Amino acid sequence: MGKNLTYEEFSAKLLLFGEYTVLTGSSSLAIPFSGYQFRFCNTRKNQFSGLVKSFYDFLKSIDFSEYDTTFYHSEFEKAFMGGLYFESNIPIGYGLGSSGAFTAAVYNKFFKKVETASPEELRMLFSAIENFFHGKSSGIDPLIIYLNQGIFRDKNKNIIPIDFNLTAFGNLSLSLINSGISRSTAHYVSIFNHKIGYSDFLENEIHPLSEINNKVISGLMEKGSGFDLFPYYNDISKRQFMFFKEMIPKNIYPIWEASLKLEDHAIKLCGAGGGGFFYLLSRDRSAFRQAFPKIEVINIYN
Repeated sequence: MGKNLTYEEFSAKLLLFGEYTVLTGSSSLAIPFSGYQFRFCNTRKNQFSGLVKSFYDFLKSIDFSEYDTTFYHSEFEKAFMGGLYFESNIPIGYGLGSSGAFTAAVYNKFFKKVETASPEELRMLFSAIENFFHGKSSGIDPLIIYLNQGIFRDKNKNIIPIDFNLTAFGNLSLSLINSGISRSTAHYVSIFNHKIGYSDFLENEIHPLSEINNKVISGLMEKGSGFDLFPYYNDISKRQFMFFKEMIPKNIYPIWEASLKLEDHAIKLCGAGGGGFFYLLSRDRSAFRQAFPKIEVINIYN
């Protein structure tokens, strides 16, 4: 299963569409992103301590037989005591799957491979491993990173590996804008879950947003660059700005607000929001940089 089960570098991930709405039944689309990566390296210093030791203890406490796999704990301990460590430029708490990359890399190196596992079975296994970081993980991030392939999750929660190319964005440019703030996904998911407890919010805000999200994903998958993406993306941007103000940090808020008055740029959440990265879809990235010179803009496509 997967395109590359032996590589030593593990990419970050991008949830292109489905932030928060996926929690209420919408579809989602995510892809690996090689702009940031995780890898194992070696040194002579004992690295079996801190986070590594805590993760080891957590994994040893799990019975992995139900997933038809084995955690090679002796090899794990020996490797890190012998100087194995990890290097990663995936920023933590930025929405790019830093813990998912760690999970995928550890599974690849220290678990018996489940060669016949379906994507759903792998997701469940990765969920059990990544729970160490999030308390309750969906397992989607490490699945994307491990398979090194895009994942489409439909509204019935079916997981479908796909070859999705950002050329579907056509002449538009896709970027990340950097808030410079690390955040906790769990905190903002808790805020969202509280908000959807109110039926008006769910019916009047989230369900319409889900419908737009689903149209965008199906349009891009079916028509590629022939799909008129920008108006829908702009609509998502406006709705997220209205509905998710708690997820927009103070330094991003005025930029997002100003972008809504422009015709060539649209900002939306990248994952949970609250900090980390945000997406920018633009008809003219250079014009955005000139308008907002103090914000870091990182190219993804075009």
